[in-house]
Amino acid sequence: MKLWLILAVLIIAGCSGKNVQMPIGGYPVKPGEVGPVAVDNPMQFPFSCTTSEAGLGEPLIDNYEQKGYPVWDRWLFFNYKKGYSQYCGAKMEVSFYYRNDAGDFKSLVAQSDIPGDAEYLERDGRRFPFVVRYERGVINRFIYGITSLTEWPIQQAGIVPVWNKQLIMLFNGGIGIGHHQSGIVSLGMLGAEAEKSDDLISLFNPDLLARGYLLAGSTGMGTDTSFNLPLLLQTAGMVKKQVVAEFGEPDFTLGLGASGGAIQQFFSDQHAPELLDGVVVSHMFPDLLTQMTGVGDCELLQYYFDNHSDQSSEGFWKTWYHRGLVEGFNAIDGYPSKYSIDGSGVPMMSTAKPGSSVCVDGWRGITPLMFNPKLFLPFYDMHHAWLKGDASELKSTNWTHWDDAVAIYGTDQSGYALRTYDNVGVQYGLEALKQGAISVDQFLDLNARIGGWKPSSEMRFEQAPFYPFGALTLDRISLSEFIFGNIKLRSVGSFWRGTQNVLTLMPDDKVSPRVKRWFGRDDKQSIWSHQNSTASLDTAIAERSSASATAIERAKKQGMVFGGEWNKPTIAMMVYLDDRLDIHDARQPFVFRERMRKAGHSDGSFSIWGLTPSGNPESDKKQLRDIATQSVETLSAWLQQGEKPPSAIDRCWDKHYQLLAVGESVWNGVSLNHSDKGLCAREFKIHGSPRVAAGEPFAADLLKCPLKSVSSALQDGTYATIRFNEMQKVYLEKIFKEGVCAYN
Repeated sequence: MKLWLILAVLIIAGCSGKNVQMPIGGYPVKPGEVGPVAVDNPMQFPFSCTTSEAGLGEPLIDNYEQKGYPVWDRWLFFNYKKGYSQYCGAKMEVSFYYRNDAGDFKSLVAQSDIPGDAEYLERDGRRFPFVVRYERGVINRFIYGITSLTEWPIQQAGIVPVWNKQLIMLFNGGIGIGHHQSGIVSLGMLGAEAEKSDDLISLFNPDLLARGYLLAGSTGMGTDTSFNLPLLLQTAGMVKKQVVAEFGEPDFTLGLGASGGAIQQFFSDQHAPELLDGVVVSHMFPDLLTQMTGVGDCELLQYYFDNHSDQSSEGFWKTWYHRGLVEGFNAIDGYPSKYSIDGSGVPMMSTAKPGSSVCVDGWRGITPLMFNPKLFLPFYDMHHAWLKGDASELKSTNWTHWDDAVAIYGTDQSGYALRTYDNVGVQYGLEALKQGAISVDQFLDLNARIGGWKPSSEMRFEQAPFYPFGALTLDRISLSEFIFGNIKLRSVGSFWRGTQNVLTLMPDDKVSPRVKRWFGRDDKQSIWSHQNSTASLDTAIAERSSASATAIERAKKQGMVFGGEWNKPTIAMMVYLDDRLDIHDARQPFVFRERMRKAGHSDGSFSIWGLTPSGNPESDKKQLRDIATQSVETLSAWLQQGEKPPSAIDRCWDKHYQLLAVGESVWNGVSLNHSDKGLCAREFKIHGSPRVAAGEPFAADLLKCPLKSVSSALQDGTYATIRFNEMQKVYLEKIFKEGVCAYN
């Protein structure tokens, strides 16, 4: 037995050679090399490598001093650490794909003959096969990729691209809290499964490649990886340097991105205006932080609605129409909520009637992910290697957006990042009160009890269904990973109680009562994360959240709040999803335009193209890609001509993708008061947010509102024609002892 142990140790030691590969210091990165890492990269730790998931193999070992990500190997039945990778490096490689006549990309061996099913393109009188050069590697710790049409066969070792001298940089969306090399969406953009990758934001977008554009992107240009915008911008600049070093300077660089990918492009103009010449965005937001003020209100409101005990409002908050008056976002009675697990149409743990809202079907789950330092996604975010060994680094990390970008916001005395969320003085439901849609007593009760979010240092672990870890994403992991990963991250007892809590939520037709009885009950469930809020269900007045003035000042200085400074040629595709309760509401492009106006800029450089999906997913995907291609070609013409072409003017399509209207006035009446609404504005109903429903102006650009006294508000028309009796005035003063928002 001892002999076998000695032999095992010797073999493992022999397998663990001291070879390391470090990043190079410049450009271009060549095949077999690891790309550079910026000197001021924050080198976040822990940081999970995903080169294997991207098809680049295990990350290269760059040290044996236990710095970074543990690289594992297996001998017989034993897992052992070969070394560590703090840079998550992988060797740059170049491969080739051809597109067949079925529209799929297939691998092509260098110097081989073109298969008979290849698609052919024509340009300048030449006919040639649709062959793509695909480069990928690691730059600045993130996985990058570059694609272009290329000559075939390759005549020499050099690169012979079929290029129109225009570069398109791809920016991905999503909401990530860092500590990993890639989010799921960003991996898809890279084309790890190139045969299936034909999305709009993809290195294998066939429409753009066929027109000769060179495409470049990185997992470090995706907000599903991180929302540390300075780091993402730094990475984008380094990827462009690689393009220039290999191919030469492009005539124009265009940005293309959706959601958080749009936010990145708007952010870039403040710190690196030379990066992009013009942009195409879809599903956009002006920035993250001002959006999160309203989103952070969502679960506070839902907890109040679902657990309201005031008998005078019995039944009122059960309808989604009434909830929508205060939420501002769209809310639809009878909507088939994706959070209904028992077939009733009622969202999990809700006391409402069947239906839902954007707060529930759109934003649910984002608040604990962004706010709670103890919640993260160990399986979804691919932290598997840590779970094989010592998971203490995962457990000791603060998992919030603010902690992910702590260099921007600073820290408090407890070591947690300072936060920008604030709801002091916010009068929820003010607009509904002024319209007579809710009573004074309902308004007062809501604002007395809603509360805010506890400081990070006081937050506790999430309850079911957000715990056990991975309970909502069981389709992505094995049962053994789920069980042993949770035990590593908490304890056997915590995992057992968490499982009890999740099973208690499940309907009997999915989990039998016998199984539930066997596991028992613990009755700790919260879809609203209320254990981390200050909400009150008794007569006490709940404390609101007060943001750090330092964090707000630093966020604004860094450009984390879009202030309206923008003059780059832009086409914003507004895909109307309000009726699907999607987070990407139609108001956002107009908010952006309103901020430009407030900053004194003409909105002529910012065009809005509105379209309504038909409801057929495959058709909608194709039509969106077609219109996106049209917008890219229009933007290209705009840049080449040096002035806005007629083809770039505001417009909208109906659900059959028939053009409805074109012109400078088609969106009149959305954000400004016009006696006659434009043709497009009539077809696209715009909704608000909890803050707009509380009286915030349309530009929605405040992280913390200025305050005025309640006595001033009672006299200056804040409440329109609504009158408070003396007792109500006293209660209003108690609720808002610091004052109410002075939006005007």
